Amino acid sequence: MSDTKPGILGRAKVLALRLKTMYSAPESENISRLLAEFISGRPYTQLLIHGETGLPEGWEDRFNSLEMRLLNGEPLQYVTGKCWFLGREFRVDSRVLIPRPETEELVDWVKKYFQAKPNPLILDVGTGSGCIATSLKLEIPGSQVWGMDISEPALELAKENAERLKAGVIFRKADALSDFPTHFPELTGKLDALVSNPPYIPVSEMADMHKNVLAFEPHSALFVPDEDALRFYRAIALSGKSLLKDGGRIFFEVHYNKVLEVAGMLGEMGYVGVEVKEDVFGRGRMVGGIIKN
Repeated sequence: MSDTKPGILGRAKVLALRLKTMYSAPESENISRLLAEFISGRPYTQLLIHGETGLPEGWEDRFNSLEMRLLNGEPLQYVTGKCWFLGREFRVDSRVLIPRPETEELVDWVKKYFQAKPNPLILDVGTGSGCIATSLKLEIPGSQVWGMDISEPALELAKENAERLKAGVIFRKADALSDFPTHFPELTGKLDALVSNPPYIPVSEMADMHKNVLAFEPHSALFVPDEDALRFYRAIALSGKSLLKDGGRIFFEVHYNKVLEVAGMLGEMGYVGVEVKEDVFGRGRMVGGIIKN
């Protein structure tokens, strides 16, 4: 490769400038740095310490391809095929939603209640990439964890992630809006925790969302009709009444504008000890409750 060609650092700086038409300056710089790390296989700080180096052998065309995908608005996680969740690398692509930091907080909340409990039974509804189910299995010693999703492609990826991270999660296909407890007869009345980050963004908010979400992430995992925004919470909570054991807990990630509605719904359905949990920004983003049979 000719020394006159820009190396990894130079290409990353140019990419950051081009990305600023779509993202803020800090976001643009972070994306370009992470791509540089992905290509070089080295932390960005090491690249800075050792100075400019050329692209690895055979990477010129691939860098151009990845760069164009980013400039077209595709999320970095899909471009690299991976993301980090609670310190673990998960594979992601357009089959599943990209895990968000607030979902890490949901897992931490569940972990708080069950880390010391012997062999808790947990079901993750709408598992997607499997990040919740796999993380709970690995974070809670002795836990028995199931994950379900209506999407076969999502389940394939969830299984790949769980197997690669050596988490013995059981995955099954089921529809959260149907009578899904029939798919888990061994859990009826025995479940310790029912966890879900279901679709919750009203369709009316689509116009305000970034292109990299709307054009690339699966809409079925994101949006709900405005006139029935709680449809998944209602169906899952109803199923929880038959699946959860006496004293079992339900945990939801919730749209910040709907936390009080979801909390009120759980109370009306007979759940007790209903609690709203704030995220790191002080916004109510999670709701939980206890079933008393």
